[in-house]
Amino acid sequence: MQPREDHAVGADETSGTSKMMGNLHGAASVAVVGSLHYDILVTGADRPRRGETLVGEAWAWKGGGKGGNQAVEAARHGAATAFVGAVGDDDLGKALLVHLAKAQVDTTDVHCLTDCGSGMSVALFDSSGDYGAVIVPGANWRITSAILEESNALANCRVLLLQNEVRPETNLAAAAIARNAGATVVLNAAPARMMTDELLGLVDFLVVNEIEAKMLAECPPVSGFEAAEAAAATLLRRVPQVMVTLGRNGLVLASSDRAPLRIPGYSVAVESTHGAGDAVIGAFAARLVAGASLQEAAHYANAAAAALVATPEDARAHLSRKATLSLLNK
Repeated sequence: MQPREDHAVGADETSGTSKMMGNLHGAASVAVVGSLHYDILVTGADRPRRGETLVGEAWAWKGGGKGGNQAVEAARHGAATAFVGAVGDDDLGKALLVHLAKAQVDTTDVHCLTDCGSGMSVALFDSSGDYGAVIVPGANWRITSAILEESNALANCRVLLLQNEVRPETNLAAAAIARNAGATVVLNAAPARMMTDELLGLVDFLVVNEIEAKMLAECPPVSGFEAAEAAAATLLRRVPQVMVTLGRNGLVLASSDRAPLRIPGYSVAVESTHGAGDAVIGAFAARLVAGASLQEAAHYANAAAAALVATPEDARAHLSRKATLSLLNK
């Protein structure tokens, strides 16, 4: 299923100017329903094993959550983007709203809840740039149907991005609202969990990494193009389009009506893999609403992820489309 043609816009569309708390003057073309986490990033020579305590080298914080990351990436790559979700009435929540606003993401539909804390996570990085993380959902698990039904962004978006860091019923309700309004629904099945046919019946694109593909397709380990295509073929029985991301090896785009497309990864010096999958999805959505074909959007998204992982965490706020386009034009 292609993105609905009545939602295509000009290829030069850019995000709108935001007010102090990120309110866009025009309607958002990409809406994100999902998680906002105050991420604490710890770096060290290695990650601890069970029961082990190690001395780290540095720590920092950043605005995160898969939902927040994907919203920032969609805005970075030119889409007018709005976030629908919740934070707690605390300093973490205030920082997360400022982070989205600085990235030109509309926060009008982010609700501040007084009876719970904001979501947060701790990510532990080793010397190779790989990481493991623990998340505490907080307000992200309190996104109610009322919040969704009141959202102007959700009712009027062209592409909706969903992830699995909110409750399943939240994704189901959001997908139903967006599809009823004619939007294209992209679901990133991360973290991996089983999903109902009711939800997947509302999904146009399912995006999974190697771990998620293995779990959802109930197949052998996915470690390359051939295995990714086999997993995607199984998943296509439940959704019309599948993207399997393979980290440094690239990605596979598969549809029920055409042969799979293999897109090799880029050879870049990796600073950190944190947020790579979110870069793929945000950039992919931005190019879809800009009128790109599925193949063009997938190639662009692959390059966007490579540009991100080659950039240190503390320099990513200054990334622009230029870095992605330079890789594409090589």
